[in-house]
Amino acid sequence: QRADVSRMTYYRNYSSKEDILRKFMSDVGERIHAKIVEQDLFRDPYEYYLTLFETLMPYEALVNAALTAGLGSLILDCIACNMDQTFMRGTPQSHSERYLLRYHAGAFFHVFIEWTRSGRRESAQSMARLCADAAMGKLPYPGYQ
Repeated sequence: QRADVSRMTYYRNYSSKEDILRKFMSDVGERIHAKIVEQDLFRDPYEYYLTLFETLMPYEALVNAALTAGLGSLILDCIACNMDQTFMRGTPQSHSERYLLRYHAGAFFHVFIEWTRSGRRESAQSMARLCADAAMGKLPYPGYQ
């Protein structure tokens, strides 16, 4: 409405709601990727995860709406794609590297979702510390001593 574009005109550029969400998530991912690369944040797990949490926080309502609409896998795919772009940077990937990136994408996705659904009681900083410590193997696996 603010752009004075009819709904019909807007949707003519996309074949589905999924395409709209995919494009939006891709744009957000590009901004995150640019910031991470520009500031060399992929070398510091804490700063990397802090950037993810802080950048995605304003989209909490959109993420929850997408999840309610059954589009969570689309968000997960975008996170995985962004991690590929950030960490692989065009280099050939071994199967183990791809599996490991999918592991981290899934872990981040589920932690972010749980954090938003529980009302973001913890700070973005404490969530980033948790994810960074887990990624670096500094946390014990729950239930094991």
